[in-house]
Amino acid sequence: MHLRVLFHLLFLLTPIFQLLFHVGTFGLIVDLDESELGEETSLRVLKLGCVDSHPVKVGDLVKIKLVAFSPIAKSHPPGETIQEVVVGNHSIVPLNDVLVGMKVGEVRRQGIPIMTFGKIYYEVHLLSVIKTKGEHLEL
Repeated sequence: MHLRVLFHLLFLLTPIFQLLFHVGTFGLIVDLDESELGEETSLRVLKLGCVDSHPVKVGDLVKIKLVAFSPIAKSHPPGETIQEVVVGNHSIVPLNDVLVGMKVGEVRRQGIPIMTFGKIYYEVHLLSVIKTKGEHLEL
C-alpha cells in the first residue's frame, strides 16, 4: 500500500521537478516562462517577424520549421522537421490558429495539454510564404 502511494506521489511531483531543473536544456530560443507552465493551452510569440512581410492567412502555402518537445520527457531530444503546409490544413489542428497572422521570420510557441501527462510544446518558425491563397503556383 505504501509503495503505491509513493509511486503516485513521485508520478505527480516528477514533472514539477523536471520543469524546475531542466527548463532551458532543450536549446530553445527562449526558455519557458510561468505563463506557459500552467495546465491550460498557452501561446507565446518568441520572435517577431519581418516588418515588410504580409501576415499569413488561411489557405496560404507556407514553409515552417516545427520543433516539438516536452519537459517531462527530458530523455527524448526535441523533434524537429521542416514542412510545407496549407494554413488551415495542418494535421496538428491547434497549430493552424498559431500560423494565422504570422510573418516571415516570426517564431511562436504553443503549449498543448495532453490529458494528465503535462504539455507538449510546439515552436513554429515561419520560414517563407510559398504561395498566398488564390495565387497560382507555376510548375
